[in-house]
Amino acid sequence: MKRGLPPVVYPQSRTIVLGTLPGEKSIDAQQYYAHPQNQFWSILAAVYGCEIKSGYSKRLAVVRRCHLALWDVLASASRRGSLDESISDPEPNDFLSFFCAYPNVRTIVFNGEKSERMFRRYILQDLPSDLRDDLRLIDHLPSSSPMPGVHALHLEQKVERWQIIRTLQPPPSKRMHRIRQDEATRLPLKDAFLELAGTIVNASTCYDVWWEIQNVENQDKYSEIVKRYFTFFEANAGAQLVTMIVLLYQAYETRTDTQNIHSLLKRMEEESNASDLVDQIRRDIAVIMPIWKKVARARSTVIAHLSQRNTSVELMQAAELTPNEIRDLIRTSKSLLRTFAGHYGILGAAVLNMSAVGHTRQLMQALGAR
Repeated sequence: MKRGLPPVVYPQSRTIVLGTLPGEKSIDAQQYYAHPQNQFWSILAAVYGCEIKSGYSKRLAVVRRCHLALWDVLASASRRGSLDESISDPEPNDFLSFFCAYPNVRTIVFNGEKSERMFRRYILQDLPSDLRDDLRLIDHLPSSSPMPGVHALHLEQKVERWQIIRTLQPPPSKRMHRIRQDEATRLPLKDAFLELAGTIVNASTCYDVWWEIQNVENQDKYSEIVKRYFTFFEANAGAQLVTMIVLLYQAYETRTDTQNIHSLLKRMEEESNASDLVDQIRRDIAVIMPIWKKVARARSTVIAHLSQRNTSVELMQAAELTPNEIRDLIRTSKSLLRTFAGHYGILGAAVLNMSAVGHTRQLMQALGAR
């Protein structure tokens, strides 16, 4: 059984290049496209007109600058050697969790026909319909593998076909990245607040659904329903938890190109004379930061091991994170946003009162009655 690699992905990634399963050299080296005869890095250098020096970290730096991500369709499979045609017993990667963790990655490029065929067969139809509608699938490009064949293309011909990836995302320009950051921070205050409130509300909704079913106090009530639809609830629990973790991480990260608690507090500090209120908010944030650090640890675990299918319990245990801590982080976040809304007189804070508990209970009752 051959096991693949975790994804290479960055916050600025927009397009993901998918292979089928890493070859023997790549698995041994734990590096994408490590075989010296694989033409991927030569194709990338020619397409973007840049020099890609030896050394895996330097190669990945180019991937990052070009807004790309790398992964494979399969997490594992049986295979003789490195030939995709000899694959059997395929186990697909967890793309639902990946796309939840990286909502900016919505364009998919297939490195070879086999990867596209397997993605459409094992992945695409199992994704939620709204996510499928968001994805942009580019017809497979010539494989970077140098394996000979009747229809094998020369390197120059492959480069010509691969030129399309330059049109799929912004060019690797530091100046463009700064422009995007400035545009993000110039959002009208109400829009910035509502965007952040949406992040917190979505995290809260995920928690409501996840905890209503996971809570041991409800096991007697829901156990038979969960057993009957086990596959659905297992996938749902993982997706809700991963989405919740990613959203809570985003709410308190310190990047300048997103709307987060810190950026909103900075605007309050710069645009008003409410120094006492700012100090109080800082103290409230300091109290919950230890919980957020656990959330950040859980997020790192999710991203580093997307090729593995960890359960909700395993993920929480690895981060030493409890459901009550997640609840407290969400409650404090809502309280902070209500403080911001009250200070600026922003209408719309009522959205923070939304809850999915009632709808979840109705769903479970309907399933139990079937």
